[in-house]
Amino acid sequence: MIPTEDASARKREIEDKLKQEQETLSFIRESLEKSDQLTKGMVSILSSFESRLMQLENSIIPVHKQTENLQRLQENVDKTLSCLDHVISYYHVDMEVQEDVTLEHLPEAVLQDIICISAWLVEYGRNQDFMNVYFQVRSSQLDRSIKGLKEHFRKNSATSAMHSPAVQTKRKETPTKKPPKRPGKDDNDPDKEYNMPKDGTVHELTSNAILFLQQLLDFQETAGAMLASQESSSSASSYSSEFSRRLLSTYIYKVLGNLQLNLSNKAKVYEDPALRAVFLHNNYNYILKSLEKSELIQLVAVTHKKVEGSYRELIEQEIQNYQRSWLKVTEHLTERNIPAFQPGTKLKDKERQIIKDKFKGFNEGLEELCKIQQGWAVPDKEQRDAIRQAEKRVVSEAYRAFLQCANISFTKNPEKYHRYSPEQVEEMIDKLFDTSA
Repeated sequence: MIPTEDASARKREIEDKLKQEQETLSFIRESLEKSDQLTKGMVSILSSFESRLMQLENSIIPVHKQTENLQRLQENVDKTLSCLDHVISYYHVDMEVQEDVTLEHLPEAVLQDIICISAWLVEYGRNQDFMNVYFQVRSSQLDRSIKGLKEHFRKNSATSAMHSPAVQTKRKETPTKKPPKRPGKDDNDPDKEYNMPKDGTVHELTSNAILFLQQLLDFQETAGAMLASQESSSSASSYSSEFSRRLLSTYIYKVLGNLQLNLSNKAKVYEDPALRAVFLHNNYNYILKSLEKSELIQLVAVTHKKVEGSYRELIEQEIQNYQRSWLKVTEHLTERNIPAFQPGTKLKDKERQIIKDKFKGFNEGLEELCKIQQGWAVPDKEQRDAIRQAEKRVVSEAYRAFLQCANISFTKNPEKYHRYSPEQVEEMIDKLFDTSA
């Protein structure tokens, strides 16, 4: 048997070790609890940090957009100031060319005699030769005046900036700042891309030309008479008002033809064929709408009855040219190369990759086109809605048919490739030509 003293010592030793193990276990338990608390605190801090990052991002994005808009406005203001500076540089010209000229009006009796003579000529004159005389004398005087003014501008253009009060004041206030660059020959070139509307809207030349033709309507008889006088082979020949109207109709048609040719040449500076088509479509549509709103369409139809149909054909042609830009999106939705399968069969790796590539090509093409064309402009609401509806119909039908054919298991992450529903695609197309969307 084990002696009693040895047993007691052994028991105490075991109890001491047990006590030490219990203390160690308690220490480990406390350490684990502290570790859990630290982990929870770290998770809470990270969650708070992530939340603050999201709030910061939501706050920064509107500021970034506003800053971008402000930068664009600043660029426009700088360009406007530069143009104003160029115009103000001619401020002194008026003072240089002013002369003390006293205009003396004709006596009242002489004016009455002239009125009576002109009324008799209009009513009883066999022809309108007096108009030819007035045209020849007046045109020569105007030609001489314009040539003199042109020569004056040519001589003074080199030193015009030195006499501009606005430029002198600006230089005194900001001596260390370089004066703004004046528009040079290249900067004012209308056929450069940076001088063309970036969104493909109606060109200034188109609106000015149509405005000129509309104002010409107020002087139909005078303009027709001047054109007829140039056409007449003999000064004694007479001509009717119908003849003058036909000449004016032909003249306006030639102006429209030259305008169309000019727009076609300007459109060539656009590298994107779709933007080129949008630009021509907007201008042709503006011309047609302006002709229809005024009497110009009836006047042109005197000699060219198909002018309205011609412009409608041009508009439709440019719409078709624009729609070709969407072929790089819809070409990925064709059934070509889509593997034929039976329900329950497993696709090969090559077949799965084909479907993935089609989804990827469609998604990237759709996002790229919507991003670019959202900044373009189609001012006519009716035309804008018609173009959107046509694209929605074509793309949506092709996309729905593709989804039906590709309704098979080809990946473990279908949401990576099937990003958009047909409804979402239609919503994206509805935002075309809308910078505020």
